[in-house]
Parts: sequence; structure tokens; C-alpha cells
Amino acid sequence: MTNRSLREHMRRISKKGVAARQAAKAKQLVPRAIWPPSLKGRAPETIQDWLLLGAAASKAIWEGALDPRIAKEISSLVRASLAAFKVASLEKKLAQAEEIVSTIEARGSAKQHARILELERQLEVARAQARNPLEDLRNRKT
Repeated sequence: MTNRSLREHMRRISKKGVAARQAAKAKQLVPRAIWPPSLKGRAPETIQDWLLLGAAASKAIWEGALDPRIAKEISSLVRASLAAFKVASLEKKLAQAEEIVSTIEARGSAKQHARILELERQLEVARAQARNPLEDLRNRKT
């Protein structure tokens, strides 16, 4: 074998080696991936599903079946999804409170107007709380 053909042969072996190592690493990650049996391969849709996924990831880390880097990414997804559910819940409560205020304003009395002022203060607090989870997520990313 000449030097040139030997060099080409070694280059081919080396490229195959890199590809083989990458494939082996990918194979290790796929079986280690966790998914709660109750989800049956579907994407999490409810708060309960996201909590289950987080719990399954914690269990898999504890047992050594999940790479901590992957678990960190899963926990980021779970945290963001739960914050989104919290904001949606606060928005729903806010809409209900605004509906109550408009109903009371339509009926009107001195006692009711005092109640309106109290509800408007509560509305402002609810609006501030609805904004905070999103600001927290933005602050964590920076």
C-alpha cells in the first residue's frame, strides 16, 4: 500500500469512527428518554400532564436513566408551560371579575359603588399578577 492510499484509507476509517460514535451516543439517549405511561406518546396538554412529565424526569435522574443535561431542558419546558397555564388561569379570573364589575355598575347603588371600587383594586392586583409570570420568564432568559 502506498502512502497516499494508506492516508485515504485512514481518513475513511476516521470518518466512519466519528459517525459510529455519534450514532452510538444517539442510541444511548433514545432508550434513556422518559415518557410517563399515562401520556402514551402524546404531547402533554394539561397541568397534570406537565407535572407528570416533570416527576418522571426527576425519577429517571434519580435512577440514573436520564442525562442531567436533558433533564435540565425538560425542566425548562415544564416550568415555562406551567407559567403559561398560570397566566391563562389569571386571565380567566380577570375576565370574570371585569364581568362582575360591569354588572354591578349597570345596576348601581352607593353600597354597590363601594364594592366596585374594591373590585377594581382587586382587578389591578390580578393584572399585576398576570404580568409577573411573563416578566419572570423574560428575566430568567436574560
